Amino acid sequence: MNRDIKSYRIILYPKIKAEQGKVVGLVIHENDDEFKVPIILDDKELKRNHYRTLMTFHDKDTNKYFIYLTQKFYNIVMSDKNYSLVGIWHEIGHIHDGFHFESDEEGRSYRRNLCSTNKINLLELGADSFAVQMTSKSTVISFIDIMIRERKNFNDANAVYTINEYNLRKKAIQKLKI
Repeated sequence: MNRDIKSYRIILYPKIKAEQGKVVGLVIHENDDEFKVPIILDDKELKRNHYRTLMTFHDKDTNKYFIYLTQKFYNIVMSDKNYSLVGIWHEIGHIHDGFHFESDEEGRSYRRNLCSTNKINLLELGADSFAVQMTSKSTVISFIDIMIRERKNFNDANAVYTINEYNLRKKAIQKLKI
């Protein structure tokens, strides 16, 4: 289904006690009653998949999507929705475009290859473009700056690749004609 991007809505449940493994929000589309993507607080699921803050998961058997986020990212979302919703909008952009990495290794391989090619994946840029349309260029770039600062705190090999990707994405976003 070709969905109008301005009809997506993020609904967060601020009044509930956020617990690991629990749904803390929902993404809906106003013109598609079948479209519902739970936002789940689950640090273990993200760690198991080598993600640091949030990710989209596609269950191929049911063709359903889920967005997972960490407690730390959830706390940021609840305290500063202006910037932190960008990450969720980016993930929704992947769902809207029908793009997601099929495996964790595919995502890591993509980031490693960026260091040699310095070319951002067009599908990743599509998700950023979606986030820009839902917010603004400056908001998305500010969010990426926050993510770069956060990522520098991790002392692992993937941090270098991820920061490189973020910097390339910032440059590409600045060139968007939106």
